[in-house]
Amino acid sequence: MPLTLAKETMDMNWKDTAASGSSQILLEGDMIVPDSKPDLQEILRCQGNVKIREKRVTDDRISFSGDLEISVLYRAKNGERPLYAMQASLPLEDFLHIDGLEKDMETSLDAVPEHLDCQIINDRKIGVKAVLGVTATGERQNHTEILSGISGEGIECLQGILRMEQNTAPLKDRFTVKEEITLPSAKPEIADVLWQTIDLTEQDIRAMDGKVMVRGNLRICMLYCDTEGNLGSFCEKIPFSGYLEGEGIEPKTELTGTLQIEDAKLTPTVDEDGEARQLAVDVAVSAALQGRETVEREILQDAYAPTGTVTLEKETVTYPVTVGSGKNQFSLKERIHLEESEKPLLRAEEIWGEVRLSEARTATDAVEADGYEFGMDLAFGVLSVYEGKPERVLEIQKYVNEQYECCSNRKFMKVLETIARMNGNEEVYIEDMYACNKEARNYYLSELMMCFNFVFNEMCHGTGSAANCDFDVEE
Repeated sequence: MPLTLAKETMDMNWKDTAASGSSQILLEGDMIVPDSKPDLQEILRCQGNVKIREKRVTDDRISFSGDLEISVLYRAKNGERPLYAMQASLPLEDFLHIDGLEKDMETSLDAVPEHLDCQIINDRKIGVKAVLGVTATGERQNHTEILSGISGEGIECLQGILRMEQNTAPLKDRFTVKEEITLPSAKPEIADVLWQTIDLTEQDIRAMDGKVMVRGNLRICMLYCDTEGNLGSFCEKIPFSGYLEGEGIEPKTELTGTLQIEDAKLTPTVDEDGEARQLAVDVAVSAALQGRETVEREILQDAYAPTGTVTLEKETVTYPVTVGSGKNQFSLKERIHLEESEKPLLRAEEIWGEVRLSEARTATDAVEADGYEFGMDLAFGVLSVYEGKPERVLEIQKYVNEQYECCSNRKFMKVLETIARMNGNEEVYIEDMYACNKEARNYYLSELMMCFNFVFNEMCHGTGSAANCDFDVEE
């Protein structure tokens, strides 16, 4: 009894990491102060950024070249200005040996400065030592073969539906944001841009028919010297939006990936009055996105023949699926104290920071949240609004505690939200509260109330508005 099998090969929604490797590269060189800049006295900040210009993949080897771009902010000897800046680059060329890497694999390469040391050698020279962490991976598309049917004399088939995620064609593109912004009239003219930070914020990426809409904000901050040699700072948000063409993209397509800044340039320009109060912004943004959609395929579940024997060999295939996605914001508050040897701080012209995730944990239906911060924020919000009115503060505390004892968690959370909005508390705390899953909610609210009451009880014995008011005594 001849049989005909109907087979189909499907691309799965994940790729196998077939080869990977990492290494550290030591890079050394010198930076020479330009003739237009004064002599060095003290280096205040040294920052590096790796730009990979080219990579070449062969079997068991990936070669790459690029530059380590270095920016230095320094205090000068006998300078007319308080601070000066200079830039330089060190060439980079090296390779990684990776067993199992093949030239036709899809590869990714990442290089970041793990350590950067800039030391003054003499008045006109800076010695640079950098340790670069380099990581490379080679991936291969995962495939699976399904049997959709059997045809032949007397064959009866039982069909089923297989639902799975498939990747659409990846989308890689690059676009430029160009804008001209004007400094407020209260800000002095720009003589020289000393330092700049440009970040992408509020990114929104949405799939449409045959294209992807991207929008967001460029947050631009700069530290500069004015025409009189004084320091100035300026921050501005520039909204941008546009479309990227994407083959196979539909409104239902789920997109993963990010937008990243490749190059950025700020150039002071003069306005119609001849004053350097304008800033030409030229930022190149790269998009590396991957589409994913759920597809259905008819699959053979079983078959039999009344006049013969049909034996099916089955194999269990496990594949990942997306169960959900989300995003959130959080605030971080901390005090930074200067060392005893540091000079007193008069004002902060510019602040730099970097987020490094060391650990991520998941919980059922939600990300774990911390109730301590919301409790603190809520309590101080009440104290701020009712400064000098300890009786009113006492009433609110008693009311919140009563509602905590008698209400369900959902109703009590509405009480907290109402008070928080009336007092102008951070919106992100309200969002974090509702992000808690059912299992964590009791613990979260108990943390919140512990901190909430702690603030008031401490203020009873301190010097705040609620001082000398006994919150533990019933009136």
